[in-house]
Amino acid sequence: FRECAMFTHKIDKLQGIIFARVSGTPTTVLMIDHIQNVLNDPDFDPKYNSIIVFEENARIAGFPKDEIETIRRVLDGYAQQRKGRNWAIVAHNERQEDFLKLNLELISPVKFNIRIFQSEEDALNWIKGR
Repeated sequence: FRECAMFTHKIDKLQGIIFARVSGTPTTVLMIDHIQNVLNDPDFDPKYNSIIVFEENARIAGFPKDEIETIRRVLDGYAQQRKGRNWAIVAHNERQEDFLKLNLELISPVKFNIRIFQSEEDALNWIKGR
């Protein structure tokens, strides 16, 4: 049985932040679907920044070589629609952080300011400019 990956999001209009949570083992297709869901959310505003939290059970794999260019194009297309280009990513353990850094290197350059944090509080403080 394959563990299902799950992306959920909520948009906090008051703070101007898109909060996303990831569990399971995300795939490229699910990630692209998630981005589409955010763009289609009636509360979406291109000025909002994002905080993406990988739950402790989330397993991050390296991007498949044949999908790297697709991922880069999708993210760059998303970046062109946005003024909020700060993405704070929360990794709860070293393994997640290592794989996130590897994947970010694989898809660079992207037109986002992406930082990895170990706590949601640190991520929120960075997004809010504290």
